[in-house]
Amino acid sequence: MLDVPDVREWFQWLRDLSFIESGRLGLFPHDLAREVLIADLRWRNPDWYAKLHERARAYYTARLEQTQGHQQQHILPITRSCIAITQPSGPTSPGKMAV
Repeated sequence: MLDVPDVREWFQWLRDLSFIESGRLGLFPHDLAREVLIADLRWRNPDWYAKLHERARAYYTARLEQTQGHQQQHILPITRSCIAITQPSGPTSPGKMAV
């Protein structure tokens, strides 16, 4: 997503933040924090936001097509969130988006 060869330090830093939850499927920002970060990135750098969004959507769409059953049930809300954040009014059903 970020074109960085080793993101372990970044993930460790994120994991230590109070508004980040860590789970089996990755790191998840608190809903409000995620919405603020998205809005800020859209405002400060709309081209980078669009590029990151497209990468995330392509990744989760491919994952959704490669999985079935229980695994697919975990990926579907994330995929919906990626699509929902393109709405001008923001997310319609926030869910949790993995970082």
